[in-house]
Amino acid sequence: MSGVVVSANNVKNALVLLDIAEADLRVSDVLLNESLFNQAILMAEQACEKTCKAIMLYRRIISYL
Repeated sequence: MSGVVVSANNVKNALVLLDIAEADLRVSDVLLNESLFNQAILMAEQACEKTCKAIMLYRRIISYL
């Protein structure tokens, strides 16, 4: 990670987002098992979005939401 300054606060906030993303993914799996495909896709997309935001936050591409 050359040239990237990572603050402890950014790491903490990124980890919070990743925890929420993981929960969204678990919900998506439950919905998929119930054949609720549209809802499962939506929750999987939300998990991806939160993961991307966590990475951008960690890398200081964005500030906290």
